[in-house]
Amino acid sequence: MRNIEAENLQETLEELIVLGSKWTVSKKGIHTCHREYLTPLAKVSRNP
Repeated sequence: MRNIEAENLQETLEELIVLGSKWTVSKKGIHTCHREYLTPLAKVSRNP
């Protein structure tokens, strides 16, 4: 999701997350959460 501007991040997250989900912010400023908190459930891609 590199094409999301910082000022639109909150709006984007409100569309994707389940209320009460917990996010982790890394030292580099990367936001992550468990996929079960996303709506719809995110698919996990696995690289061979």
